[in-house]
Amino acid sequence: MQTDDDDDWLEGGEAERKPARSENVTKSKLAQLLDYAPMTIDRFVADGMPVESKGSRKIGWRINLAKAHHWIVRSKIEQETGSPEAGGYEAAKRRDKEEQARARKLANDIKARESIPVQEVVDWCAEKTGILRSRLMSLPTEISGLSPEQRDELTSAIHDMLSGLSGAQLEDWKGDASEDSEEA
Repeated sequence: MQTDDDDDWLEGGEAERKPARSENVTKSKLAQLLDYAPMTIDRFVADGMPVESKGSRKIGWRINLAKAHHWIVRSKIEQETGSPEAGGYEAAKRRDKEEQARARKLANDIKARESIPVQEVVDWCAEKTGILRSRLMSLPTEISGLSPEQRDELTSAIHDMLSGLSGAQLEDWKGDASEDSEEA
């Protein structure tokens, strides 16, 4: 929306000109442009804000608008983060890399907690297979009423089944079967 001030230049008056970012302005003009109190600008200067030239009673201070704005932004970032480098590109890249590394480590930690070590699985399977083998090998002697031929056929079937399960030879199982029968 236009105001009457915007049309002053049409009637021969001067419209208020806004300075370019790299233009030098006075402290009072800088305070007006950035919406700060003049005392705040004085404090910024005391804290190290760059100035082009110091003023006197006759000549006002000259402050580069772009440099002053950059200094104020960096000062605010440092004040909020406690680090003068916090607002820089390199610092942002470093923080991003650190965050990615933390995320990868967290994902790896979660996977490590969820996974089971291979040796534990092998040991568990060996234990359960041993229990199964022992119980199957004891079947021919535990079943009453079997004839010797039926007992031999059952033992042979168990040996064949266990050989197929483990990939071992029948002779390996026969050796174990004789040890099991000696223990009983």
